[in-house]
Amino acid sequence: MLLQRMTRYGLVTTSKRYLLCICIVSTIFVFVLTKVSLVYNTTPTKHNRDDSSENPSIYLQSRRFDVIVKMVYAYFYVYKSELPQQILQAYLDHLRVWNHFKEYCSNLKETWFDGKIPCKNKLNQSDFISSFHKTIDDIKENGFNSSVSRIPLDNTGFLMNGAHRISAAVVLSQNASFEHHQYTQNAFNWDYNFFRKSGMSQERLNIVVLEWMKIQMTLPYLKSFVFIVSVLSNNYNKDEAMREIVEMQCSKDNSIFYEVQVNFTRNGMQQLVTHMYGKQPFTYTKLKKIMSKFNSTYIGKFLFIFTKGIKHLDECKTRIRKLYNDTDQTSTVHIPETIERNLILAEMILNSNSIQFMNYAKNASECYLIANEMARRYINKPIKALPGIFIGRDDVMVNSGTVLAIYGIRKRTDIHLLFLREIINELALLGKERKIVFQAHAFKDKSLSKGDRKDQFGSNVTTNKWALFYDPHNFGYCYGIKFVSLEQLIRYKRMQNDLEDVQLIKNFYKSNV
Repeated sequence: MLLQRMTRYGLVTTSKRYLLCICIVSTIFVFVLTKVSLVYNTTPTKHNRDDSSENPSIYLQSRRFDVIVKMVYAYFYVYKSELPQQILQAYLDHLRVWNHFKEYCSNLKETWFDGKIPCKNKLNQSDFISSFHKTIDDIKENGFNSSVSRIPLDNTGFLMNGAHRISAAVVLSQNASFEHHQYTQNAFNWDYNFFRKSGMSQERLNIVVLEWMKIQMTLPYLKSFVFIVSVLSNNYNKDEAMREIVEMQCSKDNSIFYEVQVNFTRNGMQQLVTHMYGKQPFTYTKLKKIMSKFNSTYIGKFLFIFTKGIKHLDECKTRIRKLYNDTDQTSTVHIPETIERNLILAEMILNSNSIQFMNYAKNASECYLIANEMARRYINKPIKALPGIFIGRDDVMVNSGTVLAIYGIRKRTDIHLLFLREIINELALLGKERKIVFQAHAFKDKSLSKGDRKDQFGSNVTTNKWALFYDPHNFGYCYGIKFVSLEQLIRYKRMQNDLEDVQLIKNFYKSNV
């Protein structure tokens, strides 16, 4: 073992010199070893390591945004029957901007991979995908074997290598084995800004973050959670100070995991507040206080962080409110207190069709009614996130004339639903109750009867049902449920030769959007 370590650090070159060093200068070797520092070390210290098996999710961090991308991909690979193109492309896109699908063993620092595992060059997309699948499958079947693989961390917990391994372990709720090195690595920061500035689109980043907000609700072993700090103010002069408070007071790693800014209409701000607080007696009063903070422009800044805990979030809110001179201490900043409430908010601010709904829908209460009726009919009752708002299902979507009614384009008749999975299993949701009729719009391969409506797809529509349910161009959210986007409805209505509805949607765009 001693000879191997000496070889690793380049202190000797031949077996004879190994023996000589061992016999004569073993004490000098120890001294020299403590002084060794790699090129990327900014705080040279002892290179001792502590090997341990731990819950890997405690090491999720803002400076490794790539791990979130990998975990989202791994989750779909493990738990879904199909991998949507949007998830695959987000994974490939982050590799493209990071390393152009090239990873050479000769370029890796010695401590960045475990010497027990033969390193293999990766030269294209297929190499990365195949390797990741093998890693996931192996950990799923055999667990994380510390005698075979360990993940290196610096003394701050920064993940130096093993992003695919830690991603697989988190998604599979498995412990992972770590090497805790006694030096600090400050040279790299692979946060969301790195990927954004390197060319990964805002849309792809939004897809990844929104999917993670859903996934974190499902992993029983997860210890690090993403929360959203919402700042509602157009006082730009205090933005820098506000971000500093969020980083130091709210975030467990003193960093911002993700950030978006959204412009709202007056109607949009009302819908945002409703999706933040639910249908409560004080919601209207809350809205009035928030609106008083703006002039003619309504802007929301949303900062995603790995939270320290509820106590720290309360302190964070207090400091931000003092910064903005928020005398009533309630209207400038909002941080949802549960992961469910954070998901509802994320659905509304990370999807362009959700933002369009908030800003321009004339009959938003229709969505509220439909969402609550759906919640009453589900066999497995959904999670209640807020008063009157439930966590909806990702595989059910409101369609056709119902969407037009939500936007106030025309009145609805029945409520039409699309199902990603077998309709035969959704019969409890269909039919008439409380004077509300739910009908299924079937795909060609999901027909319930000859009386079903025509297929949602065609040569001029979207490519397949998974794209319809996971491509954000094709859907939005309101009150916890999915609805088909107006743009997708135009394509569908044209295929059905329903030109009257097409014209109504176009007129709506001209007048509002």
